[in-house]
Amino acid sequence: MEDFQKVLFLTGMENQAGKWVEQKTGHSLDDLLFIKCSGPYVAHPFDSLMRTLILAAAQMKIEQIYVVGYQGITYDMEDEVGFLSERNQNHVSTLNYLFKTGCLGMSAGELSEWLARKKSAEEDVKQTASLIRSHPLLPSQIRVSGFLVNDSGKEILIC
Repeated sequence: MEDFQKVLFLTGMENQAGKWVEQKTGHSLDDLLFIKCSGPYVAHPFDSLMRTLILAAAQMKIEQIYVVGYQGITYDMEDEVGFLSERNQNHVSTLNYLFKTGCLGMSAGELSEWLARKKSAEEDVKQTASLIRSHPLLPSQIRVSGFLVNDSGKEILIC
């Protein structure tokens, strides 16, 4: 990782992943290019997060993308989904219909499945790295690696 301007880190919003990156690279987080999101998880090949990755890769001439998750985290959003459902019942019913009929192009059957996911960080990192690696709008020479960071700050290469 010599030229840090050509490396992009896709991480969750947990601070542990950022600490690991700082230790791994020996550079301040301010010197590195990060995209932080809930996950890290790209839900669809043409969603806004994937668009951000594609544009960043093109504009910054990215050569390496690291998808970094934090081991032991399951992204459970049931409380948030319940809150949204209660406040927006008409919209939720419409969106559930669109999910079930496939009109939104998503694999989830309902809005709550799409929001909550209930997948492990390892599943998210593997799925996201694979999606990025095979995306038709990203040059194939961009290297994509997926890591999990555990409580002690040790990384595990998972893909």
